[in-house]
Amino acid sequence: METIPQRLEAVRARLRAQGASACIVPSSDYHGSEYVSPHFRLREYLTGFDGSAGTLVILEKGAYLWTDGRYFLQAETQLQGSGVTLMRIGERGVPAFKDFLHDALSENAAVAFDGRTMDAAAVKELRMAFADKGIELRSDPALFDGVWPSRPPLPDAPAWALDERFAGESAESKLKWLRREMEKHAADVWALCDCEDIAWLLNLRGGDLPHTPVPLCFCFVEKERVCLCMDASKRDAALTAALEALGVEFRPYEGAYGFACRYEQGATVVLTESKVNYALWEILAQNTLLLDVEDAIGLRKAIRNPVQIENLQRAHVKDGVALTRFIYEMQQSGAGLTESAAAKKLDAFRLATDGCIGLSFDTICGYGENAAVVHYRALPGSDAKIQARGFLLVDSGGQYYEGTTDVTRTIVMGALTKEEKRHYTLVLKGMLALMDARFPAGTRGVQLDVLARAPLWSEGLDYRHGTGHGVGYLLGVHEDPVRIRNAREDFVFMPGMTVSDEPGVYCAGSHGVRLENLLLCRVDADTPYGRFLSFEPLTLAPFALEAIEDDMLSREEADALNRYHARVYEALSPAFSGEALAWLKQATRPI
Repeated sequence: METIPQRLEAVRARLRAQGASACIVPSSDYHGSEYVSPHFRLREYLTGFDGSAGTLVILEKGAYLWTDGRYFLQAETQLQGSGVTLMRIGERGVPAFKDFLHDALSENAAVAFDGRTMDAAAVKELRMAFADKGIELRSDPALFDGVWPSRPPLPDAPAWALDERFAGESAESKLKWLRREMEKHAADVWALCDCEDIAWLLNLRGGDLPHTPVPLCFCFVEKERVCLCMDASKRDAALTAALEALGVEFRPYEGAYGFACRYEQGATVVLTESKVNYALWEILAQNTLLLDVEDAIGLRKAIRNPVQIENLQRAHVKDGVALTRFIYEMQQSGAGLTESAAAKKLDAFRLATDGCIGLSFDTICGYGENAAVVHYRALPGSDAKIQARGFLLVDSGGQYYEGTTDVTRTIVMGALTKEEKRHYTLVLKGMLALMDARFPAGTRGVQLDVLARAPLWSEGLDYRHGTGHGVGYLLGVHEDPVRIRNAREDFVFMPGMTVSDEPGVYCAGSHGVRLENLLLCRVDADTPYGRFLSFEPLTLAPFALEAIEDDMLSREEADALNRYHARVYEALSPAFSGEALAWLKQATRPI
C-alpha cells in the first residue's frame, strides 16, 4: 500500500511533467458540496486527514494543509508522518493559502488545479492575487488521472420526488418564480451547479452524498424548458414523468460541459459565480454574456413556508423524543460504554423514528477531554470509555421528511468539578440570551453574535467557531446565507429563517461544553419604532439542571429556562411513561 509521501510524490511527478510549480486540492466535489462522496475525497487520499474542510497545496519541496479550528487536534493526529504541514486558519502568523502561494512561487510560475472542484469566484480571486507576479492558473480536469488507482466510482443512488405536503410549494411554482427573476436580468438561461439549489427548485431528492439527500446533477433553466444533467439510472418512470411534466429534458451527468457549449454568442446566462464551478463557468464565458447575480435561490430557499414550519415542529418533537430517551438511558446505565457505542445507541434511536431517512451528519460523541475537540470523532486508540463522572458532549441530527435537525447536549454522567459547572452555566447563559432575543428587522447575524459570547467574554473565555448556521429543509445541515458569527455578514434575518444557537467552551486536556438549539425567526411585534423579530426554539430536549450554578443565573434567565423546559415537557411527555416519565418531569422542573 502506498504511503502518503509516495502519493504526494506521484502528484509532484505530474506537476513536473506539465511544467507546473504547485497544485491546489480543495475538499469539494463539482458542486461545492460540504459532505462529498468517496469518489471526490482526493484531498483525504493525499493527506490521510478526513475532516470535511481543508485545502491542500502541494509544492516541489513541501505540502501544506489549511483547515479551521474545528479540526486542529484531529488534523494534528492524522497528519503525523505524512510530510504534510498543518496550517491553522485564523492563528497568528498563518497566511491564507493564496498569500502563501503568492510568496512561495517565483514570477511566471504555474499553479495547476481541477477547475471542476473550485468555484469561479474563488479562481477569479486567485487570479487577482497572483497578477502582480504573473503567476498562471491552469485548469486541468485530467491533472490527477492515475494518481489514485483505486478511486471509487461516481455515486449512483436513485433520485426521488419530494411530495408537496413536505415541500410546501410545487416545483412548477418555483420555476415560475425563477423565470420572473430571469426576466429582471433579460436572461435566456439560469445555470445551476449547486445540487441543493437544484433539489429545492425541482422538489428533487436523492442519495448521492453522505448526509445531504440530493442527487449529483447540473441544471440549465431556460425560458421554455429545463435541461437536467443527471444520469438516467437515477430516475424511475414515475420521477421521469413528473419532471417531464415540468418541461424538463435530460442529459447525462458528465454531459453538462458539452451541453453548455450549445449556448451561442449573444445569449445571456445568469449564475452565481461562488456556486458554479470554474470549468463550467469557463465554457459559458467563451460564448455568452455572463451575469454574476446575487444568490436568489439560496435566499428564498432559506425562508421556510408555513407548511415547512409545521413539518419542522413535528420533526423536532420526534427528534427530541429520540435524543431525550438517549440522555435518560446514558444517565441510568451509560457508564462503561465507549464513545462509539454511545453514538451508535443514539443513531439507532433516531433511525428507528418514523419519517427519519438518515443522519444529517456523523454523530459527534466526546467524553471528558475529547469533548474539547470541536468536531471530535473517535479514532482507533482514542475511543474513550465513558465513566460515571464529568461530561459527555453529543452533537447529532437527523434527516426527516419533515425537515433537518441538528442539536447538541452536554450530558452529566456523574460528579462535576466547580469549573465544569461554571463553564456549563456560562454557555447556557449565552445560549438563552440569543434564544430569547428580540431585535429590529434588518438585524444581521454578526450583530446577534455578541449575545451568545458576552457571558464567556466577561470571564476571558471564547470559542473558535460560529455561533449559528442555517439549516436546510431535508437538505444540507449547514446552509448559507444564514449564519451568526463574529465576522462580517452580508444578509439580514427574515421571518421563516432557521438558525442554530450553539456557544461553547473547550478546555484542552480537561473537558468541553456545547449546547445547541435550532431557532425559527418569527415576527414578534410591529411597534412605532418598526417591526421587531424574535426566535422560537424548535429543538426540544432538556438541559442539565444539575450542571447549573443557580446563583449565576439572573431571574430573567431562570424564567427563560423554565419556559423552555415547560415546553419540552409538554411536547415530549406523551412519549414517556413510568420511571422515564418521572425522570423527564424532574429534568424539566422549574428552578
